Amino acid sequence: MDIGRLKHSSRAICLAFGLAGLLPALPACAMPGRVALAQADGAAAPPPVAPAAERKLPAERFDAPSMYQILMAEIALQRGEIAAGFTTYLSVARTTGDARLARRAVEIALARRDIEAMLEATRLWARLAPDDRDAQTALRGLLVESGRIAEAEPLLRDWLAGLAHPELAFGELQQQASLGSDKSATFQVLDRLAEPYKDQPQVRLALARAAFGASQRERALDEARAALKLDPSSEMAVLMTAELLGQTDAPGALALLRDHVKAHPDSYEVKLAYARGLAQSGDAAGARGVIAPLMERSAPPRLIAAAAAIAYQIKEPELARTGFERAIDAARRQPNNGGLDVDAVRFGLAQLLEDRCDYRGAADTLRGVQGARAFTAQLRAATLTARAGKVDDARAILRGMTARDPSEAMQITLTEAQILRDGKDAAGSFKVLSDALQKAPDAPELLYDYALSADKVGQPAEMERALRRVIELRPDEAQGYNALGYSLADRGERLDEAAKLIDRALEISPDDPFIIDSKGWVLFRQGRFDESIATLQRAYKLRSDPEIAAHLGEVLWTAGQRDAAQQTWKAARAQDPANETLVETLARLNVRF
Repeated sequence: MDIGRLKHSSRAICLAFGLAGLLPALPACAMPGRVALAQADGAAAPPPVAPAAERKLPAERFDAPSMYQILMAEIALQRGEIAAGFTTYLSVARTTGDARLARRAVEIALARRDIEAMLEATRLWARLAPDDRDAQTALRGLLVESGRIAEAEPLLRDWLAGLAHPELAFGELQQQASLGSDKSATFQVLDRLAEPYKDQPQVRLALARAAFGASQRERALDEARAALKLDPSSEMAVLMTAELLGQTDAPGALALLRDHVKAHPDSYEVKLAYARGLAQSGDAAGARGVIAPLMERSAPPRLIAAAAAIAYQIKEPELARTGFERAIDAARRQPNNGGLDVDAVRFGLAQLLEDRCDYRGAADTLRGVQGARAFTAQLRAATLTARAGKVDDARAILRGMTARDPSEAMQITLTEAQILRDGKDAAGSFKVLSDALQKAPDAPELLYDYALSADKVGQPAEMERALRRVIELRPDEAQGYNALGYSLADRGERLDEAAKLIDRALEISPDDPFIIDSKGWVLFRQGRFDESIATLQRAYKLRSDPEIAAHLGEVLWTAGQRDAAQQTWKAARAQDPANETLVETLARLNVRF
């Protein structure tokens, strides 16, 4: 069952008829079960239900057998036997023809989160109450959101015809219908429903989205262009047209955006799209000219932040920093931060500062992050503080953090161990992990990092023991096999076993560049230079990592291809001159350039 779809469908039914109060004809003893079922879906407070006196109810009373079945159903619900309660209510509704009981069955199915049961009961409710707007609305919404739009087509046609502004509803209908799996059928139904309203740009845009979802890109572009022709000032129309056009004609899309910006200078969203297009085309100067004016302090914070992100993309760090800082400052002075996700901007600013090696500034920026992302921000702030040379301060940040669950406690421990390892305090890192393993001896994440630290403090036997335990605990994950195989190969020990371990890792994760690097390294240790070079070149092509480059360069150097080796090392040193493996390799081989 598609739970995501079911949640949408549940919401549609809740909005359609509300989940408050008791059905007027049901006995008072039903109320506790009714309220419990209403709350089961977690819906917001529903609209009030009209008093019984204002409703058109059947004149006849229930006969004794029907009343008995209703009471038994409510007792079953009180006991938590929801399936039995639903079946009974549905049966009595069919027997009596009473729409209220069918509606009650719908509500019970809603509590069960059973979409097929909801459909069965809603169809019955709508059939028994053809003039009940709530019943028809519930059935229409449920059919659409469960991917049965073809069945809903007659209902949708009548619904649209009865609206004062059907064009305003058509876009929402398209979004709901897009949940269905048969995108082509959905588009065909929407295309037919839209026929009377194709003089409305909103309808054309909805059709463009539906056509794109159905992989009919030419039709999508035609619909977007039709919307733009109907309303040349529409930002949404020009943005969609440019996006679709850009897939086959990037210069044409840019020209469309440029012309719209000239004709509508206050069209900020189009300006941002134009700047992004210029950046993607390599015209950094043109993009800068568009975004710089958008960073004025009077602009909305969201626009300033978006412009700053483009500045970061085109490698204008000062402009980007100014924009991020202005966006945060402007958001502080507006209700709800002017719609800006301030914490996301803080992460962006921190990344920019980190790129410029301003680790302290990046850490200070992340300390301002609040809410759900505060924990992640604090971990990163601790790491950056350590990179700024303040290891004790970094550990103090970690000690001041409160873990909400064992997973967060684990992340704090692993971060502290990594900080110490990066700070060349292998013994300290080993102790942190050893202490943590006393409390959680079979935590794979701890065991893996513990193994790496054991290797750093010269305890290969302990490293091997820990990695073998990782493999036992997680036999279907590649990293344990790879780490143990690489460590054996790196020491030149039991190379056949090392090769088998790495081959097993490759079976699990065949395109992992670091595992491929391990394979190349064990081949080198086995003296199979040509195979090693080819394997390492493949790994380096997948990921230009300095450690892979160090290995590739060493094999090339040993094989006599010294010019190629130096070129590889130079590229790696330009990328990360302090890489530990690269520095150690060049020093061991006494290579200078």
